[in-house]
Amino acid sequence: MTRWRGLLFGLMVVIMTQARGQVEYSDSLLAIVGDKVITAHEIMEMTQSEEMQLRRSYIGEELLDRLLAVRKKALNVLIERELIYLEFQKLQAKVPTSYLQERLNQVITNAAGGNIAKFEMQLHTQGMTITEFRERLYKDIAVELLTRERISRGNIVTDHDVEKYFEAQKSSMTIQPRYHLAIIQILKGGRHGGRVAEVCREIKEKLTAGTAFAELAGKYSEGPGADKGGDQGWFTDMNPKLEEVVKTMTTGQTTLAPVEIGSSYYFIHVLEADLGGVPTLNDELREQIRRQLEKEEEERRYTEFIRELHMKYPVRRMEGL
Repeated sequence: MTRWRGLLFGLMVVIMTQARGQVEYSDSLLAIVGDKVITAHEIMEMTQSEEMQLRRSYIGEELLDRLLAVRKKALNVLIERELIYLEFQKLQAKVPTSYLQERLNQVITNAAGGNIAKFEMQLHTQGMTITEFRERLYKDIAVELLTRERISRGNIVTDHDVEKYFEAQKSSMTIQPRYHLAIIQILKGGRHGGRVAEVCREIKEKLTAGTAFAELAGKYSEGPGADKGGDQGWFTDMNPKLEEVVKTMTTGQTTLAPVEIGSSYYFIHVLEADLGGVPTLNDELREQIRRQLEKEEEERRYTEFIRELHMKYPVRRMEGL
């Protein structure tokens, strides 16, 4: 999610959170944007759910630091929201009534199954009327529309942009080799007791004779995935000795001689191999790069937009915030 979309988390966060009394806040003034006052109570509405999660996970100084960071972030979001709305008003722009009603209907459906009476009761528990909610929703939409206009319009990433980025960054995109392995593990001091060498010979003979690796894993292996044919999933990091063996193998190949590592012997079967390296610029990677470049440009435009608004409209923050 880009930074500007943090403004658009919407009023549903307020409606769906816990009752107000669960977190104590004063209604002190935190900032003034134009003539709009931002209070601690508004910050509470935004951060209450996240703060409750933090209180369950942290204590002491770390909790206080994290709470302060969350509140400062919320204050920044509200300040930016008010700045954008000031610009919306100065431009004498309007939110179409039909669009406002459509969005309101969506909110009522999501929050109360389309039951407006139930929705109004929910608002009442928040100390809000449907008229007040509609006004706040109008403001949210206004901010959303103007923000989208300023940062998304004309944000076109060309094929040339994608290819240029790929050429500049492809060395950092190198994919590490990985191997999908099935393993038969025989513990030296395991259930086979003094028959370890004999068991290893049996496995080798049966593999040579064409017995399925998965069948032998189910019968002999003492390692993970024995009941799944020895399948242990994908490996990228592995024991150096194991890696030395595996990197010489190809898909479908099996070691007929057990590999001794520590307190175990291993028979290895390569189910799949992805040798990694520099990826090709296929359609999927092109789309990933395109989205990344679009996101970076949105962030740049948003930062510049907010910088311009700070120069254009007065903002006062309380000291320390």
